[in-house]
Amino acid sequence: MINHASSLVPHGQSIDYELKLNLEPRSYSTATNSYLENLDLNSMIHMGQSCVEMVTEKHSSLACDVKVLKSTQNLGLMTSSGSKFEFPIHSFSISSLVTGCEEDNILFFASNLNEPINNLEKVNKFSDELLWHLDMTQNLIEIESGNYPVIFHPQLVQQSLFEVIHTAFNPVHLENGSSPLMSRIGDKIFDTAIQLRQSGKHFPMDYNGYPSETCSVVQDGILQYIPVAPQISKILNKNTTSSNFNGSWFADLTLEPGSKTFNQLLKEMDRGIYLMTSGDLIMGNILQGDLNGTIQSGFWVENGVIQGRIKNRSLGFNFYDCMINKLIGLSKESHRFGCSHYTESPYVLIDDIRIS
Repeated sequence: MINHASSLVPHGQSIDYELKLNLEPRSYSTATNSYLENLDLNSMIHMGQSCVEMVTEKHSSLACDVKVLKSTQNLGLMTSSGSKFEFPIHSFSISSLVTGCEEDNILFFASNLNEPINNLEKVNKFSDELLWHLDMTQNLIEIESGNYPVIFHPQLVQQSLFEVIHTAFNPVHLENGSSPLMSRIGDKIFDTAIQLRQSGKHFPMDYNGYPSETCSVVQDGILQYIPVAPQISKILNKNTTSSNFNGSWFADLTLEPGSKTFNQLLKEMDRGIYLMTSGDLIMGNILQGDLNGTIQSGFWVENGVIQGRIKNRSLGFNFYDCMINKLIGLSKESHRFGCSHYTESPYVLIDDIRIS
């Protein structure tokens, strides 16, 4: 084992390996199931056709493109002691792009479902939510620049807000000391409502060969954990902490839901925005939490009711400042996204977001 460990040392750095006896990692990821294994081409075509027909029957002036994708790969992992494990991962996604053009009112509305399904329930829910959002796009609202409360859709939370955490936990930023979270374990970095964890349910081990385990990343707003990869543990003089995917990404990161429904969060806004997508919100100094981007699909809320779609607006804020000083609430409902990586989040309502 010592000889094998020596052969794995990268760039002359030393690595500590721990031998655990009688360890039986799960042989299958929960990313696979019999429904996906048996899902055939005809069934996928029917899914896409049904979605397109639902949209075009209700909104005949809009064009709807739907893509349904299923893929399978075998993931092979080898532990530091030389044991090899292999398990399949099924990826499934259904995405839609709805477009329309009427004088100067151009609509591009994209949505997607990206997770392993085990029946048609989530596909049908995806279609129903698509129609609900399209109904709200028909009324175009002009708003003034200013600071407003914003509800972030769960997928946007995972694509942008989570990206700030991933960047701070990148092994390069930890190694060179530029990560703002490097020395913050035990510090309050978010509002006390924030509970962020890694459950370790979906993969038997990470790419370093460490068994996946339940881990509290942030509890009651206090940072509990920093993922130290074996490659940098000696440099940082810190123990390896089962860093999942070399510390650059969590296989299973979950933001725990709150106590109010999405509709209750809406009703708390006198004047604000429900933001569903922003294709470039990760612009800015992400390492320090600065996020700037355009509003791709956003809706104006007045007196707790969605009034219509807004366009030609952008937003900017600092993630760390908002999550500790401006968080209003988290929804009961949460959504999971991803197949090769898993993230789950509720809707997040943040106050005082700059809109220009």
